Amino acid sequence: MPRKNEEYQMEIIHSLQPFTKLFLSVLCIKVIVQNYLDLRQKKSLQKNIQNVPDYFVKIISLEEHQKATKYNLEKLSFGKFIRSLKLITLLLWTLGGGLEYLTFITTNTQSDIIQSSNFFILFILIETLIGIPISWYSTFKIEEKYGFNKTTYKVFVVDIVKSLILTLLLALPLFIGILKILELMGNLWWVYSWTAFIGFQIILLFVYPKFLAPIFNKFTPLENEELNHEIQRLLKKVDFSAKEIFQMDASKRSTHGNAYFTGFGKNKRIVFFDTILNQMNNSEILAILAHELGHFKKKHILKSIILSFFSSLIVFYLLSISINNQDFLSGHGLNSNWPTASIILFTMIFPVYSFLLAPIGNLLSRRNEFEADDFACLHTSAKDLQSALIKLYKFNYGALMPDELYSKFYDSHPPAMIRIKNIEKDITSRT
Repeated sequence: MPRKNEEYQMEIIHSLQPFTKLFLSVLCIKVIVQNYLDLRQKKSLQKNIQNVPDYFVKIISLEEHQKATKYNLEKLSFGKFIRSLKLITLLLWTLGGGLEYLTFITTNTQSDIIQSSNFFILFILIETLIGIPISWYSTFKIEEKYGFNKTTYKVFVVDIVKSLILTLLLALPLFIGILKILELMGNLWWVYSWTAFIGFQIILLFVYPKFLAPIFNKFTPLENEELNHEIQRLLKKVDFSAKEIFQMDASKRSTHGNAYFTGFGKNKRIVFFDTILNQMNNSEILAILAHELGHFKKKHILKSIILSFFSSLIVFYLLSISINNQDFLSGHGLNSNWPTASIILFTMIFPVYSFLLAPIGNLLSRRNEFEADDFACLHTSAKDLQSALIKLYKFNYGALMPDELYSKFYDSHPPAMIRIKNIEKDITSRT
């Protein structure tokens, strides 16, 4: 009997299409890599749970460090569950025939636009419904357990509805527009579609701060006048003009703290989470702001946008090749060559094939973080930046001693210890 089972399994494998074999092979590699990295991270967190690193011991207690470690371990475990669920969902959509069935039930009208719209809307609704339990557990179980969650059930539901409506209002016209370009513009449709996509993103950069972000949060002028004056002096010092300085009511959802600036040209605005304003003193907040300004002055944001535009051009080119290859489509579970379903299929499976490229982007990002830290040390106090970073890890329960390989693969920021040591070198060089 075992022999017959092995022969039957080999027959199934040999009967698979080449693209199906490739897809399943890459999925297996992805799962193996992710589980291996998770195991390394788990061992590193458990190994260091009893000791607070020297640089943090004055601000972070052993009890806080242990609680943060447990928080990271729980998120690691839940992340593995989420990946498993997403893997099953992906296989059901693709090789399981989900996209094929969705094509069948939505192609029953005369209008191509209505058919494509129905397909897109149903797909987004199903994906949203699948994501709700995950988001609920993360918010009301894990985040609640460790004291971060401030979200009410009402805010949770309203956020989902708002996000869904915004997604449909913004993404659906773009999606339909790309389909029309594909239909009308011949072999170079992917170039025109990319141009439309870039134009859409540029518009969002200007529209988001003023019109979209306020849908979810309340933005008010910074209340701390003393801090406001100090910020103005810093902005003048580094030759940066910001139209407005706001504080955002992040505390209605979480105690996590952050700060950022957004917009371009004369519409640049600085935003502080109200949580971070309560967690740090003025000097530390200035140091964090100087770090963010460093990204702008070092042209990290501009470079990231240009790289993103170039990367998306390659993606559109690959899309144009993929949706014209019936073997590729059927090898991933889609027997029809309907462009609407083909584009959705490509967007689902592309992250699988590009998974191993993630560390490259993170490497560039981590270099930018060091440059931004150096900029902040030059224009504010290095000790204040050091203190601010430690507090960020303290209040956000960041992992102080992550596994090196895990961090290099996943993290866009260098580990806490490495950043603190880099700042320490700056402090030493100035004394």
